[in-house]
Amino acid sequence: MSKYERTSWRDGLMSERHRHYGDNCPAMDIDFLLIEYDEARPVALVEYKNQQANAWREDNPSRRAVSRLADSAGLPAFYVRYATNFSWFNVAALNELAKPFLEESPQLMTEVGWVEILYRLRGRTMPDDVREEVEGLDRSR
Repeated sequence: MSKYERTSWRDGLMSERHRHYGDNCPAMDIDFLLIEYDEARPVALVEYKNQQANAWREDNPSRRAVSRLADSAGLPAFYVRYATNFSWFNVAALNELAKPFLEESPQLMTEVGWVEILYRLRGRTMPDDVREEVEGLDRSR
């Protein structure tokens, strides 16, 4: 059964309708799931959650579903909670493929640290101009 609509950001009618499908038909809305890709080739799944959103517990079925989706696609999956002002990113590996990109899981880091990982996922190094741009965003907070 889908959860009750709280924000009206998703289709409330479908959410309401899906609740009638019963407890044995669970579903989840995705707050901000991104498919990170390079040259049209997926490189990772990332579920972003603002610090004010309800956090996923380790044993959360929705968290496990995203992990299994990524596993079936052979992709690393990350769960990223971020500060509203982007001063920190708390990054957790959702599957084994994501663990080599982190020193620990979850790992608290700066936005620059997270963007470095996004480039590593693509087998690239973050360009200096992008680093300066992201660091400049930090100064503008």
